[in-house]
Amino acid sequence: MERMGVVEVGRLTANYSEATASLCAPLAPTKPVCDAVRMLALGPNSGYIDKAYQPVILAHIPAGILPIFADDFQAYDYGRQRNMREYGRPSPPSFSFRGVRAPVGLLYSDGDWVSDTLDVRRMAQQLPNLVLDYLVPLADFNHNDFLWAENANRLVYDRILNLFRKF
Repeated sequence: MERMGVVEVGRLTANYSEATASLCAPLAPTKPVCDAVRMLALGPNSGYIDKAYQPVILAHIPAGILPIFADDFQAYDYGRQRNMREYGRPSPPSFSFRGVRAPVGLLYSDGDWVSDTLDVRRMAQQLPNLVLDYLVPLADFNHNDFLWAENANRLVYDRILNLFRKF
């Protein structure tokens, strides 16, 4: 997205919700455009979401996507001038997860184009109290599937609830 000059995608507004509900309806002639935008942002359709729900889903997303391309985990990069005001330096400081003491569970998938598996694994290595490191065993399980897939209860939510019960 950065190569195309896109640095932020769609903040959710009432007009956006109404437009997507209409433009992305199952029989709308513009539905292929909706499918293409969704795929570019979130990855190919896994088939785990009931297609009848797509207008409802698209009316609620994106809530805004702001990709961050960095070689390290770091504080937000406001740009050189504001970084100087915020951090006292031209670039944002690195962030270490080694100081996070709360129990953390990570659930991720190879099919999620928004949250990169390699980044999640790098973060997992730094977390001192990692209590769950779970890679969803479906290679095509994408970012939307964590919320909307018909098999999300079994693959994701049950694990989260079990984790909550422990703490």
